[in-house]
Formats: sequence, C-alpha cells, structure tokens
Amino acid sequence: MNRPTHCTLHAVIVVLAAMLTAGCASQSSRPTSQAYLDAFKAETGQDGRACVRNSDISSYGTLDPDSVVSIDSRRMNDYYIAVTNRRCDGISTSSVAAVGGDDWELCGGRMDTITVAGDRCTIGGLFEYESRDAAFASWDRVKASFAEETTSEKD
Repeated sequence: MNRPTHCTLHAVIVVLAAMLTAGCASQSSRPTSQAYLDAFKAETGQDGRACVRNSDISSYGTLDPDSVVSIDSRRMNDYYIAVTNRRCDGISTSSVAAVGGDDWELCGGRMDTITVAGDRCTIGGLFEYESRDAAFASWDRVKASFAEETTSEKD
C-alpha cells in the first residue's frame, strides 16, 4: 500500500490554498460602513448628525444589505438615510426594527442604535433629504462613485 508522502500532502495543501486565495481575490469587495459614511458626507455636504423623532418614523428599508438603511418619516417631505458604524447582520431580512436614542429621537453620530434580529447597530451617520426621490438619487450617486472606483482599480 502506497502512502502519500509529506511532500505530496504539502503540494496539495499549497494548491488548495492558492485556489482559495484566487477565488477570494476575484470577488469584488463591498464598501465598508466607514466608506459609505464618508461618501454620503461628501455627496450631501452634511455631517451625518441629522435627527428624526422616533414617533415620526413610519417605515424603513434596506439599501445595502450590511449597513445602509432608508427611513421614511410621517412628516411630509422628510426622508433619511442611515449608515451604521459596522456591518449589521439581519438588517436586510428583518421586517421589524427598534430604534433607540436619547430624547425620543434617532440621531447620527451619537450612540443611537437600530436593532434588527437581535443585533444592535450604532448609527454612524443620519442624512436628511427633502424627499424620497432626493434620497434615492443621492444613494444612486454614492453607489455609482464606488462603481467608478472599482472600474478604475481594474484599469
């Protein structure tokens, strides 16, 4: 019976590691929460410290499955985009969110949180818009800026 030699096992491990590394390198990297926060600050000229009363929040939706949330206000012409400080697991699959902040309002740049699927996520930035259309146009520009960066990195 022939047993694999130490060199043969080592060669197999090296080949598998190279394949895994190549697979990871070919996947596009997603922007980090900090990158989104910086992009929204640059795009809007806001500091990310907007606030919305908890009682005015009528609904939320996920723009990025990890860290970007749209917030619809009951007040006419108020719409917000929130960016969490880190990846927020469950944000894209949860239909219910709890918000927590001081003074009955949710603000960016403080320790205010959004809780989804048991995961408490601190809001790094909250950006205010005069309409839903303006918020989504801003989101589209932020996404496009990352697409441009990815394209220029490949050139």
